[in-house]
Amino acid sequence: MTGRATDQQTIAPATPGGVLIEDADARADAIRVRAGEVVGLAGLLGSGTTAVLQRLFGLADVAAAVHVNGRLRRINNPIAAIKSGIGFVPPSRRLGLIMNQSVHDNILLPSLDTLGSFGRAGVSRRAGRRLVAELMDLLDIRPRRPELKVSALSGGNQQKVILAKWLARRVEVLLLDEPTQGIDIAAKAQIHTLLRDFAARGGGVLLDSSDLSELAHMCDAVLALRKGRIVSRIERGDRLDEKRVHAAIAT
Repeated sequence: MTGRATDQQTIAPATPGGVLIEDADARADAIRVRAGEVVGLAGLLGSGTTAVLQRLFGLADVAAAVHVNGRLRRINNPIAAIKSGIGFVPPSRRLGLIMNQSVHDNILLPSLDTLGSFGRAGVSRRAGRRLVAELMDLLDIRPRRPELKVSALSGGNQQKVILAKWLARRVEVLLLDEPTQGIDIAAKAQIHTLLRDFAARGGGVLLDSSDLSELAHMCDAVLALRKGRIVSRIERGDRLDEKRVHAAIAT
């Protein structure tokens, strides 16, 4: 990703290749994602892949104890997750957006505490408009009408608005649950590129997808889950392909 907006979304410094997020209980089947890495979650229906993401974003009944970029965090609600540098793209766009609000407001919603009160400071209002415009250009959100209600956008552009709001917040970790489900091929390719660029700038991505070819194409490693437990980790350098992922989750 290039252009002025890149500086606006710089990921907080992380040791290249160092662990960016991991369960505080460093057991053999713990979740672990390194800076610059896209890690996939694969499993049959009921395997617990969605539950992993919900736990890390504070949506589970029990709080998650995780290290984020070396800092121990207790995540018991989404606010705690966001403050820890974690963003979540849910499986339904209606869960990730306020459909009757504008593109502008949706993008800035998680960042209001960092941008200041738009009502009190004109400079903050201008900064918000500038950031939204840069992100809409960067993610190619169409049409370029920030005042438009997000419900008027296509599914692919709605998904890019969700990604834009986490880039505006400068999160370190992105959790994604079926991020390309129900969108066209062109939008899917754009989202893949955005995720790889996010990782290339030092972020960490944990991606749940029922599309095994997507996981094999996108990920540096795939975690195979059964009954809520990680049963294997398949690395890119160790013949990561759709056939092997399928064998791991079906055995």
